[in-house]
Amino acid sequence: MGNSMLLIVAINLLAFRHCIGVQVNLDHDGGSILKSQLMDTNCADEKDCEQFRAGDIKQVACDDKKTCICKDEKDNVMACMPNDQKLANEIGMDCPCLIKHSICKNNKCECKANFTATEDNKHCVPVTSQLDEICEIDLNCQRAEPFSTCLDTKICECDQGFTKENGTCYSILDKVDITCEGHQTCHNNTANSVCAAKHCVCKQGFVASRNENKCLPVMNFEESCEEHLQCKYRLGEGGQCSHGKCSCKPGYRESYVESGSSQAVCTREITVGIDCTTPVDCVLEHEDDPHKSSMVCSNNSCICRSGFSLVDEKFCKEGDAVGAATQNGIISHYFVLLFATIFFYF
Repeated sequence: MGNSMLLIVAINLLAFRHCIGVQVNLDHDGGSILKSQLMDTNCADEKDCEQFRAGDIKQVACDDKKTCICKDEKDNVMACMPNDQKLANEIGMDCPCLIKHSICKNNKCECKANFTATEDNKHCVPVTSQLDEICEIDLNCQRAEPFSTCLDTKICECDQGFTKENGTCYSILDKVDITCEGHQTCHNNTANSVCAAKHCVCKQGFVASRNENKCLPVMNFEESCEEHLQCKYRLGEGGQCSHGKCSCKPGYRESYVESGSSQAVCTREITVGIDCTTPVDCVLEHEDDPHKSSMVCSNNSCICRSGFSLVDEKFCKEGDAVGAATQNGIISHYFVLLFATIFFYF
């Protein structure tokens, strides 16, 4: 009976330590192992495994289970070890950094300026991506081309209804059923149109109407409009045509490209959970220093910075009241359970 009681007490103590974030020694040598510190051998293709080709490892491959396989010159399977000694090959892990476009800062790997980490933290991709370049979210593409999107293949491509020509997305005039070889063919049928990829499209500064039979001029904030695309071209994804004028749709606000500039754009209202690619994407208008802002960009989403708690499911307030209350509740629960167990057996 005494041994059973001691076993239950031990289990409760281990559960208590786990729930409040205390490391539990799991290895035979008495050291602490965290899942995030284990060697990362996951891969998308063979290129992800090249980091292990060193010393006796002569062959590397990415198998059907998306795991790196390493072999010696005699085709014997070996443990995969990186060229540089490190525990994990991911952004946010300990240096040295093996990922392209990454740097070591405060002994942790992070993407260098103008690059952002992919969702799995295994690659650094450009913050601004041109057409046909690698991307992580739509915002990467739309910074360079407003009528583009990030496909499931993580490549920037033109939106539906647009065609690509010389790195620009042109609005297709589908109802102008002409296969063109030159601009004049299109212009003779529709004003302000040109020929691109053998399609008649609206020239730069114009977009196709909803019925795709004419080209409408792009408009600025509060200028007269007929359709949404006229506003989106200059105002960005948040632009809309409402009551005959260009404005910002709900969740976006008017801002200006540069101080004193007359070129308005619609920027998202910064709240917890919006997409982001850089720390600046999560900085509120009244916050001057990105390093002291209430939110940070983590895995391409704005979250509360450490020391801040969520308010109204949108904003962050200094003071981790929710986290403290949760941890205090966990501590109270396990102490009650522990004393109840001891009382029962005595």
